[in-house]
Amino acid sequence: MATIEATFTKEELLSELSPETPFVLYGANWDSYEEVVQELWGVGSVQVIYNRGILKIMPKSPEHEYYAELVKRIVDRVSFGLHKKVISFGSPTMKKNTLEKGVEPDACFYVSRAALVSGSAKIDISEIPPDIVVEIDVYHKSDDKFEIYAAFGVPEFWLYDQKTLRIYRLEKDDKYEETSASLEFPILTSEILTKFLNQSRQKDQFEILLDFEDWLRKGKENN
Repeated sequence: MATIEATFTKEELLSELSPETPFVLYGANWDSYEEVVQELWGVGSVQVIYNRGILKIMPKSPEHEYYAELVKRIVDRVSFGLHKKVISFGSPTMKKNTLEKGVEPDACFYVSRAALVSGSAKIDISEIPPDIVVEIDVYHKSDDKFEIYAAFGVPEFWLYDQKTLRIYRLEKDDKYEETSASLEFPILTSEILTKFLNQSRQKDQFEILLDFEDWLRKGKENN
């Protein structure tokens, strides 16, 4: 990883970034993090992560965006198929100075807490954390994000590494433990989500979603 040691412009930074070589700044203070977030506001191709003095600027690859979008579409099908309210805020910035943490999930969903954010597109996601956050690992691992999401109190964390989608639940000790199925969507297991995401190697999104809708419909008929 490259390390930022001097002042940079947005143009200079973006010209140097690549999925394989994110920038990392050690010893960054909160004001520096806020300045970077503001400078890169509206640049959807990067993520900015901050955790107790470590600032990371991570570019997103096409593969990364493909899988993130597929997860969103799968959850959308479950929401309408089961008539279960789900509110998505995409990939917003969660940040809190008192925690010295900031992160931008690849996707996030309000399910049990949907009523708390209904009727407004302007909420502080840091104060009302989503029920589920999703991270897609293509070039880099999200191991450092467990601590960040636990600090925000996010109950459920989905992590896909192009091989397996693992589901983690936040326990009373503020640690995530892997589980076989989603708390918010019991019909969605790690096995099922992995199966459909991994179909991307042979099928396009349209075909995968058709297969998923067929599986969901059969599941409803059998219950």
